[in-house]
Amino acid sequence: MPIAIISSVPASLKTTSFYSDKNFQAGIISDAKEPVSFWQIKNNTMDIWREITRTAAALGAEKILFIGKGFAPYCQDGSQVHIITDHINVSGKNPLIGPNDEDFGTRFPDMTGLYDAELISILKSCSEDTGLLCRETICLIPKNSLRLSKLEKQIIDLRNDIVVSEDVFAGAITAKHMSLHSTGFLVDKTLSGQNFNKLLKNILRRIASLYILNNHL
Repeated sequence: MPIAIISSVPASLKTTSFYSDKNFQAGIISDAKEPVSFWQIKNNTMDIWREITRTAAALGAEKILFIGKGFAPYCQDGSQVHIITDHINVSGKNPLIGPNDEDFGTRFPDMTGLYDAELISILKSCSEDTGLLCRETICLIPKNSLRLSKLEKQIIDLRNDIVVSEDVFAGAITAKHMSLHSTGFLVDKTLSGQNFNKLLKNILRRIASLYILNNHL
């Protein structure tokens, strides 16, 4: 399955389920033009993001879209979709900490272009086409989203493009470790389920078309 969506945000997509446990549910999106796997995270931890990403890659994923929840302290324009272009990690966490498995990638991978520019452009276009306000953001990964430290508050005060979340980053780092193209976005709590599903379907069409084009060049 060349395309994978990994999300901590529930989505009402028609899928044929092939796995489910206490940590996540996995299925194939029924009405996609190309085989697309959808992974719904139930137990939202860094290790789960990493293991799902590696499993999706083992099943053939070449492009991965990560979706999570977040909040933007100084977002004044009402944006409901926060597209991640980079992140600031002050959590002390990293999915690559520990012994390295060369089957997945090199010990010290290049993290340049961690969030794929082409996929970022697609996300922005699809959000606008769906009629949703979106913005490109820097994701701040705190130690605890519910209790921000003095340093984390200072970082937020220095920028107005920050969105705070512990989601997505571990998946993006894991994907880059395996030389896969990926990007992600965070949704605001005000985004309705109906609009979220419309956005996902729009993104699916665009990413599938891109995959088909690239594989016929």
